[in-house]
Amino acid sequence: MDGQRLKEDNKLQTRKDETQEEVLKNKISRLRAALELEKDPNLKKEILLLLEEYEASYKALIQKKRFLKYLLFAAAAIAIIIAVLFFMFLKDSSRSSTSSSQVHHFRESTASSEKDKTEKTTAAESSDKKKSKSTNLNAFPRTLLGTWSGYLSYAQEDMSMTFTEDNIVKTTVGSNTYTSRIDSLEKVGTNTYLYHLSPNSEPTALAPGAQIGGARIKYAYGIYLGEDYIVPIVWQASENADFDYSKPLENNQPDYRLTKGNASQNSSKATRKKDSQVDTKNLTTQQVEDWVIAHYLDSNKDNRFTKADFIIESWKAQTDGLVYAIVRENHDTDAMKEAGADPNVNPAVAHYRINANGELEKLSGADNWTVVSRTYYTD
Repeated sequence: MDGQRLKEDNKLQTRKDETQEEVLKNKISRLRAALELEKDPNLKKEILLLLEEYEASYKALIQKKRFLKYLLFAAAAIAIIIAVLFFMFLKDSSRSSTSSSQVHHFRESTASSEKDKTEKTTAAESSDKKKSKSTNLNAFPRTLLGTWSGYLSYAQEDMSMTFTEDNIVKTTVGSNTYTSRIDSLEKVGTNTYLYHLSPNSEPTALAPGAQIGGARIKYAYGIYLGEDYIVPIVWQASENADFDYSKPLENNQPDYRLTKGNASQNSSKATRKKDSQVDTKNLTTQQVEDWVIAHYLDSNKDNRFTKADFIIESWKAQTDGLVYAIVRENHDTDAMKEAGADPNVNPAVAHYRINANGELEKLSGADNWTVVSRTYYTD
């Protein structure tokens, strides 16, 4: 009965999704037609944003339909399994003369299984303890020792991290200094290590300035050790879930790429023109585009390109009154051509906006805007 009801519900959902699919396809078709006919640049950009939103919804709907098909297949498989198990149960029940010996055998098998499981668990715990002891001998790899520095654009400050032989991490952001003591490092991926903090030590030096928080959420901290740079990493999980060390918080990474040397050697602050007196709620078009490209280049950290290799399009939306900007690669420049860029397109690589508080936000995902800078600056 449950399987039949699930099939009927899936059919109703499929019909509903097909209707919604037709609606989305019609809207996308009309928007594409309007985009070709529209002459006003601002309205054309708003139509383009709306078109991208509907195309994303259409893709999500197609994925949902595929999931429903898989769900229907799974329900049918479960129904078959239940029927087979029920038949086996009836067959076994007819053998009442041997039921007692079967129960006895089952109990013996269960006891043996539990014993084996206990022995394996004890062996694993012993192995983990040995591994922990060997890790504690050298908390930091030799290549990690020393001072690494860079620029934290979110805080508009220079940043440095120093790793010492006595397992101390000392981090400086502007005039603020934070210290954490590490008990050991655990390798959890390619060149990726998880910190195990010493008792009573706080993680304040491991990811300063990271935008984290939330109820019933836990965090873990680590470091990615590149060929000539490091990236502090933060992982997030609900309080009852395990961490997935293959998926760090991405929006914590771009500003945290640090290279070997002290702040005076690697500081990029001197190359930036920071002006806290600029009213970010009333920026000119040029100021908006300068702020946007300065942050994009700072977070992208690709020395092959400069702002001359990008096109910035900005406009004030009529819907919410906010200023939006799109960063596009300019594939007509020599640097882009050398990088093998397709000369027939200028793809969008980042979306920004100035929120109502005058803060620069960057789009990640479908509709997730994150504040990336509160103080106006340019290259």
